[in-house]
Amino acid sequence: MANRFFVSPAPHVHSDYSTARLMGDVVIALLPALMVSVRVFGWNVLAITAVSIASCVLLEFLVQKYLVKGPVTVCNLSAVVTGLLLAMNLPANIPLWIVVIGAMTFKSNANVDCSTCNGSGVAFTVQCPDCAGQAPQKAC
Repeated sequence: MANRFFVSPAPHVHSDYSTARLMGDVVIALLPALMVSVRVFGWNVLAITAVSIASCVLLEFLVQKYLVKGPVTVCNLSAVVTGLLLAMNLPANIPLWIVVIGAMTFKSNANVDCSTCNGSGVAFTVQCPDCAGQAPQKAC
């Protein structure tokens, strides 16, 4: 009976890596894709990415500070990864106010279903008619 199995919440594998370091590695891994996006779709991609990241970080801070009233974990870079992934799921010609709405949806159901799909789906749903159906312009 000495070899019992214990059920515990994740993480099941422990190491010296912190959440902030892992999320930093994810951000570094996504930077080449962001650079290619800027080259292909234009400089507006950087504005969309900046607004998406800022919205996700601010929303996470506000929710943790005032609604959950628990420890604020904005410094672990998970909100930055969330904002970067959301920006990469949106079209290059989307208005910035829709990016903020997508970030609110994206962060409100993090780790539930497919929050990337939900955030970008809401952003596409409220997208203005002049953005819909337009093909991105080539950089060359």
